[in-house]
Amino acid sequence: VSSLFRVQGSSDARFVDSLAGQDLGNFDYLSFILWVVPKESGTYTWFTQYLQLFTEPIPRVLWPAKPIGPPVQYFSLHDFG
Repeated sequence: VSSLFRVQGSSDARFVDSLAGQDLGNFDYLSFILWVVPKESGTYTWFTQYLQLFTEPIPRVLWPAKPIGPPVQYFSLHDFG
């Protein structure tokens, strides 16, 4: 019988075990972000979490009040997961 999904390994392995991999882990993480971010912030972050990539190289001599970490932070995902 030809099947779209084949279980790799021993014959006693379950179908669910064959799905437990990086793809399912990435989907689980993406689902978590899409569940938490709009609910807690009221909107999406619109990639403001990546602003630190542009503000980090600026020395504190030129920007004395530069924030530690990301310049705009709506919430921390670690508080919810």
